[in-house]
Amino acid sequence: MLSLCEKWEIEDSKDKISFAMMAGILSGITRGEKFKQSVNWAMGQFFETEGNEELTEVMKLVVALYESRKNLDKTVNFISDDTRFYKAFGASILVVLRKNEDLQAAVDCSYSNSAAGKLASVPTGAMIGALVGFDGIKSIFDQNKLRLGSQMDMANDLYNIIYNDAILPFDKYAPL
Repeated sequence: MLSLCEKWEIEDSKDKISFAMMAGILSGITRGEKFKQSVNWAMGQFFETEGNEELTEVMKLVVALYESRKNLDKTVNFISDDTRFYKAFGASILVVLRKNEDLQAAVDCSYSNSAAGKLASVPTGAMIGALVGFDGIKSIFDQNKLRLGSQMDMANDLYNIIYNDAILPFDKYAPL
């Protein structure tokens, strides 16, 4: 992923976090690893979370959201308004866990609320698309072709990493 960050000239730390986290979390899920392990792996690609209060808090919330899948709205709302990307990220996961088929709404949520802006919407879209399979991500591309523009190549790069990690049905590892 570091090479992809260089390829797409992703230098801002928050953008790197968003990119790494999305790929890491989904890759971990598709390999059947524990969610917490995949979160830690993703964050470890670029940053140490220890001592960083904001990231540590976000990690706890995201892990709690995944592991408990209870009070999902409350969990998302616990995240500070100052961490807009993570709030959008939490909302996107919420949509996936509820099996809500309104994928467009999840992408829009990240796109409009994320501090990382368009970059964050790409991995969020890739994550959601990959969870529902190739048709899912193709649907996201088709629905957003005017807005995604050249970002489609970036999303394809990310999706290929995830796909090559052997995408499996989400329910196999995270049944509701």
